[in-house]
Amino acid sequence: RLLQLARQAHLVHQRLERDVLRRDILFHSIVHDLTSQLSSLRGVLQLLQADCDSPAEAELLATGLRAAAKQESLIHDILDVFRSESASEEQPRSVLPTCDLWACIEETVKLLRPSATWRRVRLISLRSDEESPGPQVQAEPQRLERVLSNLLENALRHAPRDSAIAVVLIISLSASGS
Repeated sequence: RLLQLARQAHLVHQRLERDVLRRDILFHSIVHDLTSQLSSLRGVLQLLQADCDSPAEAELLATGLRAAAKQESLIHDILDVFRSESASEEQPRSVLPTCDLWACIEETVKLLRPSATWRRVRLISLRSDEESPGPQVQAEPQRLERVLSNLLENALRHAPRDSAIAVVLIISLSASGS
């Protein structure tokens, strides 16, 4: 009976190994296809940018290239997560860098402004203290921008035409001055 249980466990283990291998192959195929298409899009945008005469068109093309670069960064982040899950040893977490929150907000708003314009929605970014630099936060800029982008894309999806979405950063100091 014990031998039979061991055989069954071995068969289950083999089936799980095959499933993991299929998942890995599928994952890498999807990432490869995404990367290939993204490279083609970036190439087209770069060619168009080289022949661009209008400042408005140049800005739109630059926005498209920044969005493509961010998408490429997202693909690399996904690969990193996949590799870390596949690694046998857990690696120590690194300390998060600091980044300028306002710069992340501005970059995200710039990238989404063409989509907002297409939807006939104004996308505005405001902050209470225009003079001082934006607050420094502990975060990876790409991931923070991804969170902001997800929030704004949801807002854009549900905003009525001819409306406005405002991202407002209010900088206030507590009574203790921190």
